[in-house]
Amino acid sequence: MTIKEVEELTGITKQNIRFYEKKGLLFPDRNKENDYRCYSQQDVERLQIIKMMRKLDMPVEEIKSILEGRISIPEAASTHRERLQCEKKRLQAAITVCEEIQKLEADSVDVNCYLKKMEEIEKTGGRFMSILEDYKRVSQAESAKKFSFVPDTMCMDPAEFSQALFTYADAQGLNLVITKEGMYPEFEIDGIPYTADRVWGRYGAIVRCKVMNEDDLEVWDIPKERRKKLKFAKVLVGILPVCIIAAIITQMNLLLFAATLAWFWGVYYVYGGLRN
Repeated sequence: MTIKEVEELTGITKQNIRFYEKKGLLFPDRNKENDYRCYSQQDVERLQIIKMMRKLDMPVEEIKSILEGRISIPEAASTHRERLQCEKKRLQAAITVCEEIQKLEADSVDVNCYLKKMEEIEKTGGRFMSILEDYKRVSQAESAKKFSFVPDTMCMDPAEFSQALFTYADAQGLNLVITKEGMYPEFEIDGIPYTADRVWGRYGAIVRCKVMNEDDLEVWDIPKERRKKLKFAKVLVGILPVCIIAAIITQMNLLLFAATLAWFWGVYYVYGGLRN
């Protein structure tokens, strides 16, 4: 079966199917003639299990344990039920506060009182830690889409270029395989295709690497709007230090104030959106 046929059969999008492949949950065969993926009935059955568990909001790593036979579905369900029960308690506390507030008149709401109650709920860290974890995953994915490094040599020929890529990969602990040598080499990192080129900087050669298909590194199990805000948050994190340094160098206090104000507004916008 083709990926399109599997998508129609399971109701799982092609992007998510590829995401599960990258996470090691699915291992389709390859057509020897054109290297296209060929999916079997067993692959479909695995996807159905994945779909069921994801609908239960089970983490991908735990689903992987099921598929690898390290834990049974009933055992995983029991563990996940305990996790959901803890989440239910946190949510129930928030629901209780909402129910109390909705019964009050607009002028009789003791905001400070309810803020204290909400702070007690937030002390568990459930929602905030979820935001941090999602930010970490999106930030890592965005950084992996495009990166550059300064090689030890000038990469004057394909052999030097390939060696520079291998040296960088070894230093970073990456699984890199060259698929096409040249001055515009193509390679794979953990099975994801990249291309590279060489440009000249102030201190010599700079190797720039870029993923061929950005969809390969999207964190598809995080909703689109949430990913969008998290990507913006990553930009904010990088902007503030640059603005501060620029303001110090130029002695422009107004620039520093404006940049800081804009940064905090951005943080408020992003965090407010992520909490919804």
